[in-house]
Amino acid sequence: FVSTGDLLDGQVARLSGLAEMFQQLTPPLGKFAVTGNHEFYVGIKQVEDFMGKAQIKLLREESVVIENWLMIGGLDDQAALRMGVSKTRDNNLFETVSPETFVLLLKHRPAVDLQWDQQVDLQLSGHVHNGQIFPFNLLIRLVYPVPIGLSQPVAGFFLYVSRGTGTWGPPFRLFAPPEITVIDLVRPDDL
Repeated sequence: FVSTGDLLDGQVARLSGLAEMFQQLTPPLGKFAVTGNHEFYVGIKQVEDFMGKAQIKLLREESVVIENWLMIGGLDDQAALRMGVSKTRDNNLFETVSPETFVLLLKHRPAVDLQWDQQVDLQLSGHVHNGQIFPFNLLIRLVYPVPIGLSQPVAGFFLYVSRGTGTWGPPFRLFAPPEITVIDLVRPDDL
C-alpha cells in the first residue's frame, strides 16, 4: 500500500475511525506514504500523528529497503519548502542500491527530476486529480505536461500519474473519474 500524498486535508479532526481502518490493512510489504501539499495545509505534526496511529510509514526525504529486492523512496512535496518545514533532502537517496533492486519513488507532483532518472525504475505521483472538473484537466496538462497513467519519459524510467481517489475543493468530479491503482511488482525469479 502506498499513498502519493493528499491522503489528508483540513478534515483531520473529523476523521474519527479512519486511522483504525488503515491499521486493519495488512499488505505483505507494508504501508508507505509521502506528503502532498494538503498534508502541509493540515499541519505536519497532525499528519505525523495520524500516520503513526494508522501504522503507515511516512517517508520524508528517505528510503527503505524491503526484502533485499525493493527500495521505496519518498520525497516531501515542495509545499514543505514554502511553509518552512522541509527536511534536508538527501541527494544520495538511492546511492546504496544494487542494480538488482527495484527502485520505487513516491513523489506527490508528477514532475520528472532528471537527478533520479538513472536510479529510479518507477515513480508514482498524483496531485493533479486529472483536473477533477472539466475543463481543469486541460489546464493541468499545461502545468504538468505528462500523461495520466503510465508513461516512459526517459529510457528505463517509468512514471505513473494517478487520477486520485478523492477531491479537493468541491466534493465532486466531472469527466475525471477517481481511481485506486493496483500495480503488481513481480521479481524476475518469481516469473
